[in-house]
Amino acid sequence: MTKVFKRSRSGNRFLGGVCGGLAKYWSETPEEVSIETTTLAEVDPTWVRLGWATITLLTGGFMVFVYLTLWIITSKESKYN
Repeated sequence: MTKVFKRSRSGNRFLGGVCGGLAKYWSETPEEVSIETTTLAEVDPTWVRLGWATITLLTGGFMVFVYLTLWIITSKESKYN
């Protein structure tokens, strides 16, 4: 199974769903890890948002344009997942 980056449509969505989609993309799927480590393998979208905001401040706002670009060029995840 290949990983595909898509914007989040579920509760992980805040503005455009980009950070929620990145968190889901960076999280390992349950097939890749055992049951005991599944909770450790998930990336929380809140941490992705905080990291994104920090990098945005450090780069003088450049990441705002990157976010908007990702928002435009990536598709939403299917509602039937």
